Amino acid sequence: MRIGSLVEWIGSDGTTEEGYGIVLDIDKNQVTVYWLRIEDETHLTLTQGTVTYINGVDDHQRNRVVEVVCK
Repeated sequence: MRIGSLVEWIGSDGTTEEGYGIVLDIDKNQVTVYWLRIEDETHLTLTQGTVTYINGVDDHQRNRVVEVVCK
């Protein structure tokens, strides 16, 4: 995963949940994603749609944001 990657959120049951995001910033400790759709909101400002996930702090967030791979 790198800046500009298209990502998706993997739910707790292992399935892809609705919505995609673009990675704005990434390092070994965190990843910042601008979500293109959050809870049926389709016109988000950059501030409203941006979420930072800290690696290793919360099991709920760990490995939930994954890069979309085209087959």
